[in-house]
Amino acid sequence: NEASTSKSQSESTPIPKEVEKPLPLGAYKALVSYKDGLSMRSEASKDADLIGSVLFNDEIIVLQESEDKKWQKIRIAKNDKEGWVKSGNIKKIE
Repeated sequence: NEASTSKSQSESTPIPKEVEKPLPLGAYKALVSYKDGLSMRSEASKDADLIGSVLFNDEIIVLQESEDKKWQKIRIAKNDKEGWVKSGNIKKIE
């Protein structure tokens, strides 16, 4: 009887909402360092669709760089939205 009681307690334990996901291989956390924020695009091109923006000091996760190193694919930490931003406007968090 005790075993069934402890089992039901563990099943009803709330799971914290802020569970930090492990970063993909090679990814790192950073902050937007450009004071005007950055436009986020669907692809690594200034002609690609504008899909959002990130503000100065927003926390992001840098997922990858384009082959020419001019763009970085990012994920916004607070909402998991992903897109491409121009390189050189972020500061890596140590």
